[in-house]
Amino acid sequence: MGTAAALARSDPRPAAELLGLGHWLLDHEETALPPTLAAHDARVTGLVEAP
Repeated sequence: MGTAAALARSDPRPAAELLGLGHWLLDHEETALPPTLAAHDARVTGLVEAP
């Protein structure tokens, strides 16, 4: 998720793929991000089109 956030503005295509994988892993492990990271994730997700 951190790498996706770093790429979001400069290279949105791989950032979207990484976000998709990160979300898949979180769902697969039945884990949620802490609220502060979830808010950051929401902002980054808004910058890219998730696959």
